[in-house]
Amino acid sequence: MIYYLKCFDKVICLKLCCTVSDLLQFWLKRFCPNIMICEGVNNKCSTTYDFMIEFIESQKNSYKYEKNCLRLYGKLIDNVSYVAKLVTQCFQKLLIEDNILIIPSSCVSKGQNGILIIGDFWQGKTSVAINMTKKYGVDLLADNYVAIKDGFIIGTTSYISIRKEDVDQNLQEIYSVNDRYFYENHSIDIKKVKIVGFLLPYINDGDNNIHIISKEESTWYLYQKFSRLLCGETILFDGMLPSPVFLNKHNSQKILNIVRTLLMNNNIKYTSTSMEKIVEEGFELLSTKEVAI
Repeated sequence: MIYYLKCFDKVICLKLCCTVSDLLQFWLKRFCPNIMICEGVNNKCSTTYDFMIEFIESQKNSYKYEKNCLRLYGKLIDNVSYVAKLVTQCFQKLLIEDNILIIPSSCVSKGQNGILIIGDFWQGKTSVAINMTKKYGVDLLADNYVAIKDGFIIGTTSYISIRKEDVDQNLQEIYSVNDRYFYENHSIDIKKVKIVGFLLPYINDGDNNIHIISKEESTWYLYQKFSRLLCGETILFDGMLPSPVFLNKHNSQKILNIVRTLLMNNNIKYTSTSMEKIVEEGFELLSTKEVAI
């Protein structure tokens, strides 16, 4: 099976050794913002491509990478989500040349303002974003990955993952995986959403530590988050094989320039306190600036 995958103006040809279920398309849309998926040769995507990923069935797990061609050797079954994450990583390798970053973050917006809720896995980014939408009626743009360029949010993933305890029965369920439900993401016009700040939440009812992180610390924190995909975040074959690393001096400098530009007028607000207080602080950060487009 051959897929042509398009993200912004970049195209990846994905060659698989067998037909896979619709879950591949689900995971691709879950990890990669604004992805367009076409099967076979006769499709809307160009058959000229910038990168090729070929999956070759093998008992031994390995890969070979040479000049925008990555060949994976292993078993595709039970590895569909890993392949989808790898595709996102390869798109980031291509898109960094256009100063586009795909970053792990939840995102909410109010009018033309947007804030990125950043942090590690299971830190409460999605829960904070959902609670902001419930209390203040702001828009939930993303819970997993967003694409940014020139200080604007330019893309979001197509599905939002919500823990079962946060489920709103009025939403149309798409998938149920473990303790999470996945829903269609009906984003507003993100072309007009400008980043006006970053929220770093730690849900801790026994604390009340709220402060702005210094520019220097913020720079290296965001650099580490924004370079994650290029550093080989993907672990292939159920942890048996790390993915390639595409981070180099050239890409590092690009990321640092993007981070420093973002931090010229924006701050990271650190909040280690109760969920209610974090939500209030996030809304205050979202409401501080009026953006002229």
